[in-house]
Amino acid sequence: MNENDKKQANLRVLQRLDASVQDIVCSATHVVLYEFNQKKQHWEKRNVEGSLFITQRIDEPIFRLLVLNRNSTDNLEVSIGIHFQMQVREPYLIFRSQNGDATIRGLWFHDNNERRTVSTYLEQIVEDAKNPAAAAISSPTPTTVASPPTATTSPALNQQQQQQYNPGAFKRDATTATTPSLAQMEAMPLPQ
Repeated sequence: MNENDKKQANLRVLQRLDASVQDIVCSATHVVLYEFNQKKQHWEKRNVEGSLFITQRIDEPIFRLLVLNRNSTDNLEVSIGIHFQMQVREPYLIFRSQNGDATIRGLWFHDNNERRTVSTYLEQIVEDAKNPAAAAISSPTPTTVASPPTATTSPALNQQQQQQYNPGAFKRDATTATTPSLAQMEAMPLPQ
């Protein structure tokens, strides 16, 4: 079965679950869901794992992340829009939607290339949702998602962007309450 046939078969399955699905933007073969327990301050594995799809829908929300759960009939469905926040901490994609649900979730990806592709698409969808005028200019239809940038066309995240997508990655200095400078970080001893 070629890739297009697989995509069409998956699309038919997704349309049985949600008649509003009109296309699969991208997918990953296998992910596992974790949720952060705020009270205990640790990650807990959930009984959700399977194929991940980012779908484009006819109705609101236009984009949705869906994990077809192999363990039960309870699938993970998350709307993707301006309130969707995410960051990549290899090998995980950590996110929260903030549509009345402040749950912090993490998806472990079996394939790191799929994680990179999914995160690139998610970033583009959120950016287009925040900037609908720019999305309309850059693409024929506002909901069209561009192909993920290649290594030669995608600039690396600068330090400020990395901190934006990885808040709390650096411990704050208790005396100054600021993020350490690059020089201070270089001078820090490595963990033992």
